[in-house]
Amino acid sequence: MTTWQDAWPATELETLKDCPLCGGKHAQLAAVGVRDFAFKSAPGDWDYWRCATCQGLFLKVRPTLAHIGNAYISYYTHSNAPALGSMDQLKTRLRHEAWTIGYQAALEPRLHLPALLHSLAMPLAKRAYPGFIVSTLATLPRGKLLDVGAGNGRYLGIAVQLGFAAQGIDPDPAAVAAMTGLGLNASVGGFESLGELPTDFDVVVASHVLEHAHNPMAALLALLRRLKPCGKLLLALPNAQSPVFDAFGTNWRGLEAPRHIAIPARDFLLNWLQAEGHTVSEAPIRRAYTWAESAAIATGNSSIAPALQPSLADQPDITELIAVSRK
Repeated sequence: MTTWQDAWPATELETLKDCPLCGGKHAQLAAVGVRDFAFKSAPGDWDYWRCATCQGLFLKVRPTLAHIGNAYISYYTHSNAPALGSMDQLKTRLRHEAWTIGYQAALEPRLHLPALLHSLAMPLAKRAYPGFIVSTLATLPRGKLLDVGAGNGRYLGIAVQLGFAAQGIDPDPAAVAAMTGLGLNASVGGFESLGELPTDFDVVVASHVLEHAHNPMAALLALLRRLKPCGKLLLALPNAQSPVFDAFGTNWRGLEAPRHIAIPARDFLLNWLQAEGHTVSEAPIRRAYTWAESAAIATGNSSIAPALQPSLADQPDITELIAVSRK
């Protein structure tokens, strides 16, 4: 039985000559010997290269499109089991109540505190940040929504609760089965099937999926083309310019080899989207939350994890952007 510490079969690999993000010809080794430290499920030993032109990180030697599915066999998206413990249920209710009060993200189940108590709870509720996708969806007019790479349906379910006419696609049949088991509108499909979908979505969500694409810029174009004029793409993914990567290197949580095939630099994505004529706004920068996860990986690899630097509070570990489709 193959384990995550085994080699990936050589017959299922391909080697790139150029950067898959910008076509750059020159790159330097940036992280050597990366394994699937986060999930310990995908085999292989991987090297990431940094493009001298766009500063993106990518695998020069990577699984082929036909075989990359073997990296997802025991991925987290396969589970749709809800938390059963009473403490977990209470935490969920508290979290949803905080999101309702602080970010207008009215989700169930929650505590339904009287309105008179909302002003008292507001300072605490504002600290319970629901993340870029949820906090943004809560502010948008309701309409048609597409979640690409919907995984286990977390955002899809939230979008439905918020009042969107939401559908999701994911290339993993097990992930789709998990979503449909929850009653969500989901179907099997990847970036290559986006052209079969309508072009009238008000919102397209692409949360931590672009870095999984073999041809990321073609995938980004396909995402944008699903939007109606002035529709919004909510894009979240690791940032190749992350200071957390600078601190942890091989142990950075954002690598997740080999599923993360190419990781764009934040500046490159901003400039590319604007050059394509789209209006782009950035999410507020928050302290890098992957520091603790990277430290856990480092500790598991018998490495010394650096202490969190206060100066990183305003440095983006994650690229979070709203791209508005041009008219």
